[in-house]
Amino acid sequence: MDLTSLPEGLEELALVDADGYQEELPPAPPKPGNYRLEIVECDLAKDDADNLRLDQGKYPQLVLAKVRIVEPIERDLFLFQRISSRPLKNRGGASRMADLVRAHDRDATWSDGRELFSRLNELVSEGKSFWAFLDWEAKDSGWLQNEAAKLGGFDKIPVEEWERLGAWKCVGQKNFPVDDRGRHMPVWKGPSQDQFEARATIRKFYPSDAVVNPVKL
Repeated sequence: MDLTSLPEGLEELALVDADGYQEELPPAPPKPGNYRLEIVECDLAKDDADNLRLDQGKYPQLVLAKVRIVEPIERDLFLFQRISSRPLKNRGGASRMADLVRAHDRDATWSDGRELFSRLNELVSEGKSFWAFLDWEAKDSGWLQNEAAKLGGFDKIPVEEWERLGAWKCVGQKNFPVDDRGRHMPVWKGPSQDQFEARATIRKFYPSDAVVNPVKL
C-alpha cells in the first residue's frame, strides 16, 4: 500500500485513548408493536444436566429460541425467552403458556400440563402463526445472581429487596438511552456497570380471533 499520496494533518482521526473508543452499536430489535410470528425453534427449558427447569419447582417452561416475523415484515429473531405454565393468580389460573397456545388457536383445550405442551407442539408442526406485541429488553443476569447469592439464594430473598433487585433488567424501548438525535440506542448499562444489548421480547400474546393492528414501520 503506497501511503505517499495521503494528505497531511487530519488530527480528528487521532485515537489517543483506546479504552475510550466508541464501538459500533449492535443491530436494534424491531420497533415496538404488533407482529405476526411463527415459531422456528423451541424446546422445554432444561439445565446443563438436561433436567427440566421448573417454575416454582413444579411448572414446566418453554424456551422460545427463534421466531420468524411474517407480517408486516420478514425477519428472524433469536429470543431465548422462557414461557412458563405456572398459573397466574391475578388471572384466575391462566398462564403465559396457555396464552401462547390460544394465540395460535383460541378454541384449543387441554386436560393437563402434558396435553397443554402437546397442543402447542401440534400447532407449531402445522406451521400456524400468531400475533404478539414485541418490545425491547436487556438483562444484567450476572448482577442479579450475585445479589441473590449475598442474600442466601433466590428462595431466601426478602420481599422488601425485590424492588431494588428489579433494576437487573430494562424493559421497553422507551426506557433505553437516547443519542443526540433523540433515537433510542439498543444498549443499556446495568447495575454492574456493564453494557448489555437490547433484545426483542414478547410482551403480550393476542387470542387468534382478536383483531390486531400491525405496527406501522
